[in-house]
Parts: sequence; structure tokens; C-alpha cells
Amino acid sequence: MHLAESHADRSHLSTPMDSLVHVMRGVSEDPDAYATMDKAETRYINAELDKLPQGASGYSESNPLAKSGAALGAFDAISPRPRSSL
Repeated sequence: MHLAESHADRSHLSTPMDSLVHVMRGVSEDPDAYATMDKAETRYINAELDKLPQGASGYSESNPLAKSGAALGAFDAISPRPRSSL
């Protein structure tokens, strides 16, 4: 992990994607642990999308959507079972 940013009240750690996926794959072997990670990510995505102003378009809309899609794609890649269709 790399300390990417530090403030008086918080720190931000950056982890290489391959290392993070490796750890997530290990955790996903326990269905309850996988469900907890997936639920936390889904809630985070919902909170981030709720921040978008109504009628947002362009980069301000596509960037959070792209990040959300990438995160869900990573979860699908390590999932012990396929995500249900909506």
C-alpha cells in the first residue's frame, strides 16, 4: 500500500489493483464475507450516485458511473456465483 494523501483528520491509502483483487478473491471464498464486501460497495455506489445533481450530464455524470461499473465488474470477476439479473 502507498500513502497517497494525508490530512489532519484522515488518510487515504492507495493499493495496487492486482493486490486488492488478490485479497478480495481470498475473502470471497467465504460467502458471508463476500456478501458483506458486495453490500458495502453497493451502498457506497448508491451514496456516490445520490450526490449527482439532478440533470447532471457529461463528465460529472459519466465518471461516477464508470467507477461504479468498474467496481461491480471487479466484484463479478471474483464472485463465487453470478450476479442476478435486474
